[in-house]
Amino acid sequence: MKYSWSLTGQFGTPVEGKDAERYLYTPIHARADGLVMGLFLAHLEVFAGDRSKRGLAGSAWPVLAAACIFLLFRKSAGGAFNYTCYALVFGSCTWFLLTPRAWLTVLDSRAFYVLSRLSFGSYLNHFYLHHPLAGLALRLLPFAEQSPLLHQLASFGFFVAASAAVAVLTFCLIESPFLRLREWLFSKWPHNQTNDHAPALERQPG
Repeated sequence: MKYSWSLTGQFGTPVEGKDAERYLYTPIHARADGLVMGLFLAHLEVFAGDRSKRGLAGSAWPVLAAACIFLLFRKSAGGAFNYTCYALVFGSCTWFLLTPRAWLTVLDSRAFYVLSRLSFGSYLNHFYLHHPLAGLALRLLPFAEQSPLLHQLASFGFFVAASAAVAVLTFCLIESPFLRLREWLFSKWPHNQTNDHAPALERQPG
């Protein structure tokens, strides 16, 4: 990937090209673009609600438009907007799924509810789990040389199970107390006694 700009690194050393991608573009855009999209969707959901999901905004057209923009910039910008486009596509898909639809009742199931509660913890925990678990899977799981594909699938299942188990602990010990603290703080604000902007801590599955 080539960039038409450069930046000044440590001790005034110019940083460009692959170094710019590694030290500036990826650390910022891989995290900030998705965060900005999430904040934008949260703002719409809380302050606009169903009004923002009427007509074309609640249809599949935004998803199609985001996909077209992704393909356009991916071909024309040399990858400079990859993470921005990823955030746009995933954000439009998330908004589409937030709009009530008859075929989305599966999202109200208890299994999906539990997975949704553990997904964030699994994401955070995988950063420090994947290296030791990969080494453990190579030592403990059989058929690594005889059947690499079978070993890969078994390792993936082992990794998912271990991540979910740790996510249960982090949710009970860290996330849940802070969510309850958040709910308590919202309940103390006079504004939220008459305006139901703050979502409830526990959503009862259907």
